[in-house]
Amino acid sequence: MDLPLWVPFMTTLLTFTASILGIAYGGLSTSLDPNRKGSLLGLEEAREHWEEMWQEETEEEKKE
Repeated sequence: MDLPLWVPFMTTLLTFTASILGIAYGGLSTSLDPNRKGSLLGLEEAREHWEEMWQEETEEEKKE
């Protein structure tokens, strides 16, 4: 079967992009407190960690 070159390229790009986003989301949605029950998808934890990540970056910029 003769496929255009962009088909395997786009398939590979989509797969790697999905895995990178999944790894990043997995890190952000992790509950760091073992006593706290997290949600199924970790949306609350991801939102909290996302805000903390950007808050720390803006605080570092203000110090400079």
